[in-house]
Amino acid sequence: MQKTVTIASTLRANLTRAAGAVALMSAAFAAQAATPATPYNYYVAPNGSDTAAGTKAAPFKTLARAAKAATKAGTTVWVAPGTYAGGIKTVANGTSAARIYWVSTTKWGRQDRPAGQLDQQQRLG
Repeated sequence: MQKTVTIASTLRANLTRAAGAVALMSAAFAAQAATPATPYNYYVAPNGSDTAAGTKAAPFKTLARAAKAATKAGTTVWVAPGTYAGGIKTVANGTSAARIYWVSTTKWGRQDRPAGQLDQQQRLG
């Protein structure tokens, strides 16, 4: 009887681990599917430089600089978490088949706020 209980407990534990792994893999695939691969990619980080190439290794510093570069359909701008001064203005258009994406490199890491709201938050902080 003891052996049957041990086998059942082991089986239950293994099934629980397998279900957890499937859930994690499903979440990872869903996150990847949310932003399709695009032919043009630019990166922005608070420690970047607007004279850089906008690559993952050499990101832009401001969203405005990335907006100037992201002019072609099929572009993704990857934004690292942080605070970015100024706003952006863009007149670039994607297409229904090749959009222009602005994506946080960390889920919920990018937050857009009007400058006055950010200033108010800093004063209260």
